[in-house]
Amino acid sequence: MMKPMRLDQHLSQAFPEISRSLLQSFIREVGVEVRGRKAVRPNTVIKEGEEVDVTAAALEAFIEQKKYSKTAQGQLLRSSLKDLPVVARLYETEGCVALDKPAGITTEQLIASEGLFSVHRLDKDTSGILIAAKDPVAQAALQEQWKERRVQKVYRALVIGALEPTDGAIEGGIFRSRKNRKKMAISQLPQARDAYTDYHVDSVLCDQGTEDVYSFVSFSPKTGRTHQIRVHTASIGFPIVGDATYGNLKANKVFKERLGLGRQFLHAHKLSFVDPSTKKKVVVDSPLPPDLQKVLDSLS
Repeated sequence: MMKPMRLDQHLSQAFPEISRSLLQSFIREVGVEVRGRKAVRPNTVIKEGEEVDVTAAALEAFIEQKKYSKTAQGQLLRSSLKDLPVVARLYETEGCVALDKPAGITTEQLIASEGLFSVHRLDKDTSGILIAAKDPVAQAALQEQWKERRVQKVYRALVIGALEPTDGAIEGGIFRSRKNRKKMAISQLPQARDAYTDYHVDSVLCDQGTEDVYSFVSFSPKTGRTHQIRVHTASIGFPIVGDATYGNLKANKVFKERLGLGRQFLHAHKLSFVDPSTKKKVVVDSPLPPDLQKVLDSLS
C-alpha cells in the first residue's frame, strides 16, 4: 500500500534521472494533472490510486529549454529581444497560440520574446502563421502532429514565370548543398530527405512596364524540410520573387528599387491543426502583409 507523498517525491520516483529541483520547477511553471486538475505546488499530496498525468516528452522539452537559456547562444538571443514589434495573435487558447510573424524576425527571437515553446519554424524573411505552445505538454502534443504530417499548411508566393500546369506537385529530396553549406539543394544522395510540395496557380500576372510574367501560387508542402518551397520552386525554374538565396538577383533588384521589396515573397497563409487543449480542429488564416500586397497590386 502506497503511503501519501508529495507530488515532487512521486515524480522523483517516476523520473529518477531528473533532479528534484528541476521537477519542482516543472511543477511550478508548467503544472501537472492530478485528479484531473492542474497542480502547481510541489507539496501537493498524492494518495494511493490517484492518477498523475505527465509525459517524458513534456519534461524533456522543459529541461532542454532550461539548458538552452543558460548557454551563450541563449543569452545572446535574450539580448536581441529589445525593440521587437508587437506581434498579432491570430488564435489563442490555454495550450497554444497562433502568432502572425512579420518578416525580419527569427522564429527563435519571436518565441523567446513571447515566453512560449517552439513547435515549428519559419525562415527569418518568411511572414505568416507561427504556432507556439504555452507549456511543454502542449508542445509535445503539437510536435507529434507535425511529425506525423497531420498538419495542413498553405503558403502563398509570387514566382517568376507562368507556372504550368496550374495544378501540380514538386518532388525532390533535399540535402545541404555541397557547393554552399548555407544553402539547401535537390539531391540524389541516400541521406537526402524526401520532400513533396503540391501547388495551385491562383493567377498569372504581368508587369506592364517590363512585360515580365509572374505566377501567384498557393503551395501546400506535405513535408517540412528546410527551405523546401524555395528550393523546390527554384529547382523547376520558377524561383520566388525577392529570394536572395535561391532567386533571380536581377529581378530581385527591380522589385527592391521599384517597390521596396527586401525579402522573399513567401507567406504562411493558412494552417489547420488540432488544438491540444480543446481537442478540436482549428483553421487559422493570415492575410498578406502590406509589403507583399503592394507588390501584388502593382501587377495585372
